[in-house]
Amino acid sequence: MVILGIAVVISWRGYEKYREKEKISEDVLKLQEEAQKIEEETQKLNDRIAYLRTPEYVEREAKDKLNLKKPGESVAVVQPDRFQQESTQVEDPQPKREVRIVINSSISNPKKWWSFFFGPK
Repeated sequence: MVILGIAVVISWRGYEKYREKEKISEDVLKLQEEAQKIEEETQKLNDRIAYLRTPEYVEREAKDKLNLKKPGESVAVVQPDRFQQESTQVEDPQPKREVRIVINSSISNPKKWWSFFFGPK
């Protein structure tokens, strides 16, 4: 009976060690997957940084945000006429309904949305 008890205790301790080892293996696998995701994200960020440092990107940003131009380059600026109102007709899938989009810089954006959803005042 004593031998059986010792065998059970030894078996139980072996089983506990086995489960502990399995848990550690699962944790290692999860950490490896997480490390792989972090490496992929790091690579994407490094690619983005490399792109942001390219002369093409710097030139485009300088033109768009700082209104700069290259020597000898001509720039045309188109300003909308304040008093001219453009309208565009858009077909709606439901018949008998007309959607009108008004583009006018003197009308505030909330008023444009109000007009779009509820019609002109």
